[in-house]
Amino acid sequence: MTRLLFVLILISYHAISHSEALRFETPVTITSASKGIFLHLDSSGRRSLAVSGELVGVVWEDNRSGKPAIYIAYQKPGQTGFSEPEKVSMQSPAYEPVITALSGNRFLIGWEEENHVWLRVVSPGETGTPLKVGEENAQQISVAAIHAESSEAAASAVWSQGKKRDYYIQYANLSIETVTIKASLPRPVDNSTDKNQQLYPVIENTESGSVVTWEDRRQGATRIFSSYAHHGKPFQAYRLLNEYAPSPNPELGKGSGAMRPVLSGNGKQMIVAAWMDKRNWRSGYDVFAAVSTNAGREFDSNEQVQDMFGDNVPQWHASVALRAIDNIAAVAWDDTRNESPDLFYSLRIDGSWSEDYELPGATGDGRQSHPSIIFDEKGVLHAVWLNNINGQSSLQYTHSLK
Repeated sequence: MTRLLFVLILISYHAISHSEALRFETPVTITSASKGIFLHLDSSGRRSLAVSGELVGVVWEDNRSGKPAIYIAYQKPGQTGFSEPEKVSMQSPAYEPVITALSGNRFLIGWEEENHVWLRVVSPGETGTPLKVGEENAQQISVAAIHAESSEAAASAVWSQGKKRDYYIQYANLSIETVTIKASLPRPVDNSTDKNQQLYPVIENTESGSVVTWEDRRQGATRIFSSYAHHGKPFQAYRLLNEYAPSPNPELGKGSGAMRPVLSGNGKQMIVAAWMDKRNWRSGYDVFAAVSTNAGREFDSNEQVQDMFGDNVPQWHASVALRAIDNIAAVAWDDTRNESPDLFYSLRIDGSWSEDYELPGATGDGRQSHPSIIFDEKGVLHAVWLNNINGQSSLQYTHSLK
């Protein structure tokens, strides 16, 4: 192939695929951090925002009160800005909040505090009492609403629990009336006899059941495992999600690792999983994904998400969203292909991932990182991320145009 032909093909590729890029509103600032205040947008499954009807809720952790605490801010219908931050956690240091939307402008939030995991229902007008679930040494909670008629529960939660190197994933059904939560007795997701070091779980619910993915370190290299359960039934035997590349030199490691799984579904049968994968170890972590069309019982072959322009730099903090109206998936992450961290996203349309697009307003000067994304019921993509310019950090938000 001549150089000219290659250039023409590349230009044509960009012209065609760029038409798929979403258009976004100008970003708005949710909250800013003064000197000595540190904003964190981390959680198992990277679920930091949710949409109930037309009400947007964003959760994060910062130390403005003198210790780490969990906060939420709302963007109400018809308003551009967000409400003042409201504290969700209690009096002890608290970390890694997650959020899922419930009906009626309510949200379910989970977080870590006092060596346990906690749940609380919040809304702009009423806030419930925090509920502790699990035993001591619980961490990394993930929550998801259930909208299926086949389930008596309103939501579900999973978390990692244990001590030293013996951590395992626990699951509970949640019944919710207004802002009051009742949790079922926790039960393990994985009933294998050799389980240990199970971390960073995330759960997604469908019309037929629930699927959980997590980091599992029993094989030496960190793998991504998954397990499915029909509503009201035990979880099935685990499956391996990420394809594995053995080490070329066993003395130097046990093979390629993977970490931080994320999930999103259409509420019916389609689920998209994504994670950070080091199978191409020379360039660090890449973003990989897999799709299930049977509610998470099985996933198809692994797919690389980022394009060739992102192949030579590591990707971080992947977040995934699936648009229920047409099953288009989006994955967002940050990487340094432009010399400093910027946000990029790719769309999966008709079974193929697009080129990588810069997220408008989340590139350029400073550091833009730790994205969290979600599609609402109308197909609008919402995004939140951390922004740091000249040492001044803030939490930024935007959404795609309808």
